[in-house]
Amino acid sequence: SLLATAGSLYAKVTNIKQLDNKKQIAVNAGFAEFARPRIYGAYHEIEVLDKEDTKEIYDIRANTVLQSDFLGRNRELPKVKEGDVLIIKNVGAYGAVMASGFPGKRKPREVVI
Repeated sequence: SLLATAGSLYAKVTNIKQLDNKKQIAVNAGFAEFARPRIYGAYHEIEVLDKEDTKEIYDIRANTVLQSDFLGRNRELPKVKEGDVLIIKNVGAYGAVMASGFPGKRKPREVVI
């Protein structure tokens, strides 16, 4: 797609937990805003805004009740803390048009720069 690499989704870290010897990051975005990882198992690069320090392995999940609402698994990222912003890359052609609004969430804003 011409637009696939043109967009990024910014998601704020809302919680970090250690579950079964793995760190899980909860963010304020997921299936409702960007469905490709959950529906297709699509891989999208994920970065932490303005961080490049020591790396750790994380699963990135939505802050929802859906057990399978992951944006990424086993991702090596700089050490993350609550309030950090993750950037999910290459979502331009798949963002708002695939947003479901589930569960009662609004579609994400799109900003053209």
